[in-house]
Amino acid sequence: MKITSLTIYPVKSLKGIALERMPIDKRGPVFDREWMLVDRNNRFVSQRELAKLCLIETELTDFSQGKQLESARRLVLRAGERDISINIEAPAQGQPIEVKVWNDLCQAYEQDKNASSLLSEFLDYDVRLVRMCASEKRIVDPKYAPAAEDKDHIVGFADGFPLLVISDASLQDLNAKLEYPVEMNRFRPNLTFDGDEPYLEDKIKELQSADLTLALVKPCARCQITTIDQDSADTGKEPLRTLSNYRKIDGKVMFGQNAIVKELKAGAALHLFEPLVLR
Repeated sequence: MKITSLTIYPVKSLKGIALERMPIDKRGPVFDREWMLVDRNNRFVSQRELAKLCLIETELTDFSQGKQLESARRLVLRAGERDISINIEAPAQGQPIEVKVWNDLCQAYEQDKNASSLLSEFLDYDVRLVRMCASEKRIVDPKYAPAAEDKDHIVGFADGFPLLVISDASLQDLNAKLEYPVEMNRFRPNLTFDGDEPYLEDKIKELQSADLTLALVKPCARCQITTIDQDSADTGKEPLRTLSNYRKIDGKVMFGQNAIVKELKAGAALHLFEPLVLR
């Protein structure tokens, strides 16, 4: 098997960035869901409430070391015909604030007030762009990701786990059942891999590359974000309606597997088309 796509989503629920090389650290893919938008109550907002979020593009630029992603110094957001370039090396302004993502309370700070204003205007909804504090340790549910060697697994602002893995064959199987096929971006995975067997990700326990080992720990319960066309923000009933006919477990529609980093070398990264060992 080999990796067929690598994607990060620097800002939760905004467009992702396709990569050829994905550096991995203790929280998962570097810069993945390191930022998010919060409302007036400092609670996260996502495409569940604001489908238009899917139209906002993200880009990491101004690399200090060649094109190494982890050396990026600016985050660019494009909302409609306007864009803003944010210096992500600038020190935090003001005191940290407590923000809420699902049931977790995390320490964060507003990254850029001008960016918050631009996004609020585009969305016609009052939001702030916040960044997770470097010292924050948001713990993955120990029911699915038990601590190893007294070290907890941690995650950024992703819903609950550092990575999401889906096989191309699973999407192909789904699309064969749909009147109109959907793109993989509806499901927002970090890693996809090839193979002929649909839902192979449900059967394996680990994916191993040259630099790291991922443990697949929990099926991903899907929500209405999968019914949003990521290029237009139009919504419908598919693919959830079809998936509910054959992928429902305990009342939830499952598609893809959540993963944690089990073993990690210093400077670890995943690479597009890199072979994987499945266990």
